[in-house]
Amino acid sequence: MALQKSYTPGTKITSPEAYHRVTGIRIWAENSLCDVDVKIFHDKNTRTSNGDPIAQVGYTFQGPNFRNFFANNVLQEAEKSPIRQAYLMLKRLPEYDGCVDV
Repeated sequence: MALQKSYTPGTKITSPEAYHRVTGIRIWAENSLCDVDVKIFHDKNTRTSNGDPIAQVGYTFQGPNFRNFFANNVLQEAEKSPIRQAYLMLKRLPEYDGCVDV
């Protein structure tokens, strides 16, 4: 599971089929807080051949975003996992507008 979306890192070289993969999730239910780590690879082939990521980014979700996607009552529903929820939340962010599930 991953998202595909063009990405231009600080080097200004665009990866038109960049592969965005969630690599870490930390949930602090008592604080209503979730951190999600994403590694971005040039493309899927780079990821599957153990290539290095071109970037790593982190997101913190709290408030309504936490309650609607990562709270215990949400994660207990059928077919909902922290990973699946992280991808759904990422797709709501402006920087992932138009991304494709891969």
